Amino acid sequence: MTRKLLAGFIAACALLGACSSSSDDEASTCEALQDLGTSVQDLFNLDIISTGTDGLNDSLDDVETSWQAVQDNATDQFSDQVDSFNSALEGTADTFSSLPDSDSLADSVTEVSTSIDGVTAAWDSLATAAESELGDCDLPTDI
Repeated sequence: MTRKLLAGFIAACALLGACSSSSDDEASTCEALQDLGTSVQDLFNLDIISTGTDGLNDSLDDVETSWQAVQDNATDQFSDQVDSFNSALEGTADTFSSLPDSDSLADSVTEVSTSIDGVTAAWDSLATAAESELGDCDLPTDI
């Protein structure tokens, strides 16, 4: 009787794909986080002089696409860190959008630097949690 139940369980897992979904979910989450880390690194290392606004817009689109994948894959597992990173990204977007209204270049540089530091800290928290829980997920650490 026990063997029949075990065989039935294994068959159900194989048919439904339920037995492998956890590692598949982890792989998807890891890949989404890796893509986001790379996209943010690329944005922060962008040479705006040589790429111009087209390069900046492309880089921002990459971050947005990667961020959406992280939200789709990691929100349930890392909700606090995802929320924190989202707040940091929104704060940085607000900072960049307000730059033309800024009174001085020095104030702008300070605001941008503070925003980027917030994104970096939020990424570090998210990456640390993900690497701890996902195990074999190497994420960029030098954002």
